[in-house]
Amino acid sequence: MAPRLLGLPQQAHESWPVEAQDYFWTLTPDRKALYFRLRDTDRLTLLAMEEAGRAEAWTMMESRTATPPTESATPAPEEEPGPG
Repeated sequence: MAPRLLGLPQQAHESWPVEAQDYFWTLTPDRKALYFRLRDTDRLTLLAMEEAGRAEAWTMMESRTATPPTESATPAPEEEPGPG
């Protein structure tokens, strides 16, 4: 029996291919959270990579999720002052 998923939907995990489930348990807690959010096709792509490519993909995913929005992002529209 696999360990219980704390805070994660068990049914979703059980629907993954066995290889994806097994790989999940090798990940750090932070990577588990990211892996859980991937689409099934992205999980399979990650599994099919050589170790060097997989490490590079993790680095890219982690940097994207850790980067806050920049000033170049579309700002929220300013409210116009109402009648006074």
